[in-house]
Amino acid sequence: MGLPPRFLERFHAHRGRIARLVAVVGVLVVLAQFLPAIPREVQLRYDLGPAHATVQGLELVYQAGDEDLASARFGFGEEGPRLVEHSVRLTPGSYDVRATLHTPAGPLRFIRHFEAPADGLVRLELFDVALAQGPAPVPVSSRQRAESDSFSNVPSLAPPHGGVSLALRSVFFGRTRVSLPPQHRATQRHRTEGQGIPARCRHRAD
Repeated sequence: MGLPPRFLERFHAHRGRIARLVAVVGVLVVLAQFLPAIPREVQLRYDLGPAHATVQGLELVYQAGDEDLASARFGFGEEGPRLVEHSVRLTPGSYDVRATLHTPAGPLRFIRHFEAPADGLVRLELFDVALAQGPAPVPVSSRQRAESDSFSNVPSLAPPHGGVSLALRSVFFGRTRVSLPPQHRATQRHRTEGQGIPARCRHRAD
């Protein structure tokens, strides 16, 4: 069973257009296959941190897995800038950059990760954020603060008969209460007014 004559007439009349349309579709298919492998330019900005003035040079090595793809070197002389911009052509994918900062104290090495292509500028920090912000304060619990206050404010007991003032001394270490030697516990033998003072305390008062 053949094609209808009317269809054949239309095909012959428009075969030029049909041929061009098929060619365009073929080109689009090929581009869709190879477009992801076309390198694209990626803009990166590196922040050398608060101590940028001590940086004398910068080395960059771009990697995909274990393969080195591109590299760059910068020399700054006596004082380095805070920001360094660099552009590199890379195919779409995930990449690592090995950065080496040369300083008078020795080289500082960092590894940073980024994706390509990126929407706009890629910003990477080449310094230790924790060191730049300084040491964090050590938190002190309310229990530790209360024990410290009880140790610093030692109560003093004055004898009612004008004797020598003795202090009740105890040291707290966590949950364990440690008392000092017996000679410092004389106040435990102190009695209330009207009952007198023990012989040992009365002898010292005299």
